[in-house]
Amino acid sequence: IEEIQERTASPLAHYGRRENRAHTNALDETLPVLIESLNSSFSSIDRSTFDNAVDLLADGRMRCAATGGRFSGAITRTLVQHLEVLRPGVVFIDSSDWVSYLMDARKGDVLTVVDVRRYQRSTVEFAREAAHRGVSLILITDPWLSPIAMDAHIVLPVSVHSASPFDSQVAAFALVEALITGVVNALGDRAIARVSDYDTLWAAKGFTESGIVD
Repeated sequence: IEEIQERTASPLAHYGRRENRAHTNALDETLPVLIESLNSSFSSIDRSTFDNAVDLLADGRMRCAATGGRFSGAITRTLVQHLEVLRPGVVFIDSSDWVSYLMDARKGDVLTVVDVRRYQRSTVEFAREAAHRGVSLILITDPWLSPIAMDAHIVLPVSVHSASPFDSQVAAFALVEALITGVVNALGDRAIARVSDYDTLWAAKGFTESGIVD
């Protein structure tokens, strides 16, 4: 019963568990919580599972997409913004484009989804349908596991523990950073030409190396 309650707990429920912390410095309170969250997340992730996720994301032969919910979408946008510099065929899918994506989804595609409590029903249904159509599904979720885990090929759970009543996204963002590092390592010199082309095109848009418009 307690586990079910944790899986569906809202920020309001967490308010009732907090002591009076009016005189506590938020910086001093938050830092150890986030450090522990990162340590527990990274230590619990199976290395071979992580490596499999990196292999899928680095394979330029596979179309690669990512999506998330209202808050978690920011995490997958970060993943996409980095991957599209490193390899071709990477897109972020907004919820308004889920149906059109599913129409063209096929075996060999890779889809990364972030879904944490309280799990978004539309995200769950979308991910399940994608998996049923042969898409390789990478799920980033919390320790209680989104229902998507039943259909995902790779499940990467991270801590959402926070000093505030709201679930933390720090560990999920850190995992994305690790995945990006893994892709960079896997691609090696193959990504250099693409990154160089990206920089050339970026400079052609009128930006200097300092990022200031001429």
